[in-house]
Amino acid sequence: MPNWRVGVPVLIVAGMHSPVGAGLTPQVDKKLLLGMSAAFLVFVGFMMLFFLACKRDKELGRAGVGSMAGFLGGLLGVGGGDFVLPVLN
Repeated sequence: MPNWRVGVPVLIVAGMHSPVGAGLTPQVDKKLLLGMSAAFLVFVGFMMLFFLACKRDKELGRAGVGSMAGFLGGLLGVGGGDFVLPVLN
């Protein structure tokens, strides 16, 4: 069962910040974007292979996670869920 108390605020903040990242995409150097996209795909691959969910003592800041997920998702043109999913586990 999803934790709506955590997920909804993250979704709202991510939705507000993704247009900012998408708007900055044309101003960022293409080689830098390509490098960031490649690093992101390597990161996601390692997360899929080696990530183990663990119990957290305290909750992470929902607004910070949502804003970074939205911004990076908009900037790189990928879904922000790849950033958010480890937080929601």
